[in-house]
Amino acid sequence: MVRRGGDADASGEGTSWLVLRHVQAEGLGLLTNVLRDRGIHHRYLDLPRGEAPPRDLQNVGGLIVLAAHGGLRGGAPRLPQTESGLVERALTAGRPVLGICLGAQLIASVLGRASTPASGARSAGRRSSSPMTGARTASSASWMRS
Repeated sequence: MVRRGGDADASGEGTSWLVLRHVQAEGLGLLTNVLRDRGIHHRYLDLPRGEAPPRDLQNVGGLIVLAAHGGLRGGAPRLPQTESGLVERALTAGRPVLGICLGAQLIASVLGRASTPASGARSAGRRSSSPMTGARTASSASWMRS
């Protein structure tokens, strides 16, 4: 999870988080339980279905950007620009931002980092990884601790 800025509550607890979803049949999965157990409510925003992003993030405790087919390099048409702006606004406001697949690529892009295809033919599955320099990992994030 990545943060910058400084006017937001560090925990995100008791607030509503925004979840950007690209494929309606895909959701947060088990992460829903983690959020619920910590008192973090969430709502989905389906940009591909024409839902508009919020004008301000005052009532958004955090942002989660889910995966999409194709990623940044594979052609998710107008989504990256809209979402990049939302990720930038959330980071600037100091909100926690968690990216999964495309979401992580968007965070890297907003922070000026490159994302490259994984070596090998598979684009899903378990791989070893390391966080970007200066990024907060889920294990160090206060909202993930009991």
